[in-house]
Amino acid sequence: MSASKKLPVVVDDRPSAAPDGSAVPTGSLALRSRPGDVRHVGWSLGNYCNARCAHCYSWQVRQSPRVLTRADVDRILGELVRTGVRTANLGGNEPLFTDGPDPRRTLLPYIVERLAAAGITVGITTNGTTARWMARHAPEAFDHVAEWHMSVDSPFPAEHDANRGGNYFELVQRAMGEARRRGATISLAYCVMKGNCSDAHADALLDLAAREGVELRVNTLKPTDPHHGELMPSAREVFAFYGRLVRRSEPLVVGESVLAGRWGLPSEGCPCGTTSLRIHSITDDGRVPVSPCVFLHDLAVGDLLTQSLDELTATAPFQAMRARREDLPAPCRARACGRETTCRAGCAARTLLVTGTLDAQDPYCPADAPDAEVAEALPCAVVVRPERIRVHERYLCTFVARPREVEAGEEV
Repeated sequence: MSASKKLPVVVDDRPSAAPDGSAVPTGSLALRSRPGDVRHVGWSLGNYCNARCAHCYSWQVRQSPRVLTRADVDRILGELVRTGVRTANLGGNEPLFTDGPDPRRTLLPYIVERLAAAGITVGITTNGTTARWMARHAPEAFDHVAEWHMSVDSPFPAEHDANRGGNYFELVQRAMGEARRRGATISLAYCVMKGNCSDAHADALLDLAAREGVELRVNTLKPTDPHHGELMPSAREVFAFYGRLVRRSEPLVVGESVLAGRWGLPSEGCPCGTTSLRIHSITDDGRVPVSPCVFLHDLAVGDLLTQSLDELTATAPFQAMRARREDLPAPCRARACGRETTCRAGCAARTLLVTGTLDAQDPYCPADAPDAEVAEALPCAVVVRPERIRVHERYLCTFVARPREVEAGEEV
């Protein structure tokens, strides 16, 4: 699998059809989301980051020295409130650095407090830097953050630090300690890559989360950069990793709809461009574009400083994402595997970045793998007991779980 650059949006505009050629009633498949239905956003607040992650998905669109002003922030916040946004996750760069590398100039506490005052649930994804700084310098704003997602690339410190370019594993541990002392809700955020998805990694990651008393949130690498093709795990590796996790954890969110379909769980498919979007960092020409998905930089459109979210979500990239989820790509309609109305063709970003078109099924579609291989890797039945809506639940194709004790003699 390899990444593509400057990808076109290719959408099949033929009527939905069953394998025998008869029309499929789209009302039975379609969720019919509309412009303005977005309720969950991610927001890259700045262009600077203090880490140098080998798999970074956004460095190429964070090259501008421009920074947000307070007036810019107020304008964006006003749009989020006006349109009824419910959750916002702050990430992309290290969120503390809204104004370059000097944290004394940061607007982050102001942004968090304004979001919370508007009733918008706030999450922050951090390499540890933001959590530690806010706990010490902006404790009231810290306490308004509903979820802290501490990003780790490996449960083994040396691997994590090598991928980040610094002593970041210890930083995460210290940040979790400070967050825990303030009673914060914490999860480890993990990106599955070819080098960190072995059974040993899965077990050590679950052990780390259990020791720290935190949840685990897992995404798979999306190839936003040409060299990411070398880092992207195979479907077999991904199935084995998730299978290992669910055998030793209590799943809370299964937002990877290819997994939800396999396990017979309720799912509305990929949320990107339908119920969620990404607000990107400010560009050289002073725009704040949005895209249907955090990973789809080439589909970024417009300027949230001068246009409404209603206008932006009515543009072609958002229409394409809605059409894919609601009417399904041609291969899914032709196959009619029985899971299409749950899976809804899987992750749109992964599909577009790997295949170059939205009119394709997810590269990790279990139906493409031998049944015996899938059955061996993934348990046939998984029970999800959600306790509350989490910030990423309807924002990304993601997986959230809580480690559990393994019974004596239990096979994993």
